Amino acid sequence: MRLEQISKLINDRNNVWEAFAKTHIVKRTVTVTEDFWVGKNAIQLPLKTPIFVITASNPLEEVLSKEKNSKRNQSLRDLLEYRKLNFVEVVGQSPDGKWSENSFAIEGMTRLEACKLAKDFSQRAVFELESDTVRVISITGKIMSERDRNRNDI
Repeated sequence: MRLEQISKLINDRNNVWEAFAKTHIVKRTVTVTEDFWVGKNAIQLPLKTPIFVITASNPLEEVLSKEKNSKRNQSLRDLLEYRKLNFVEVVGQSPDGKWSENSFAIEGMTRLEACKLAKDFSQRAVFELESDTVRVISITGKIMSERDRNRNDI
């Protein structure tokens, strides 16, 4: 090894230590807010209705690991992006918060398209949101439940 190569290595090593010495240590915090789209104090819907809420998690109620559900939802996200659909990530959760599934609220679909998409991801149903109404729709297109979107006892 030549003298200039050794000198460069020493210089580079010193530069690394200087970079380390200038590093800031930062704890990042994220403020989490929850806007309820269904239930008490539901907000005005930010997407054009009807909005269909679909997940790829836990197909046909088979409880999968967080990693498997994440991969399934990433596949659904990729498909929504490929189809150039407007969507928002949301969470479907039980009223007591003990159960939740990451989901996508999607505008610009028909009920038939939403049901087909849910079926493709082995789901049993989708949610259909209108300005004042929330419906549970089976993948066959049948309305299984319909209620006021702002109901307090949900």
